[in-house]
Amino acid sequence: MRQVERELKQAALEQQKPAVNALNQVVKAAQESVYAMRREMSRYTVSDLSLTVFFVMASCVAALRWFIDDGYGQIALMQKKKAEWEQKAPLANISTCNEKPCVQVIGNEFTNKKGERFYQIKPVK
Repeated sequence: MRQVERELKQAALEQQKPAVNALNQVVKAAQESVYAMRREMSRYTVSDLSLTVFFVMASCVAALRWFIDDGYGQIALMQKKKAEWEQKAPLANISTCNEKPCVQVIGNEFTNKKGERFYQIKPVK
């Protein structure tokens, strides 16, 4: 019985040898890759890394400043347009009528012979 057990173990070990050899080759390849990566990383010093971080941070700050400045420029342009429209139609009440923009005008109404309506607008004091 022990003889059969030994023979089975020996046969199992013989069958496992190709798999063990393949795994050993994979482990060696992985170790070589790790060593190569460590050699590459050792080329970069602390100063190289700090310069890279500084460059990335400076780029982010420059982009943020541009974004903010452009945003303020857009706001100033909208405020200018709003002031321009307030000068053009100081008495107009702009709202929505039946989901479409409409304007309420305060002033005297006049109608010509064609039925067109006109309003005499009083200037803002």
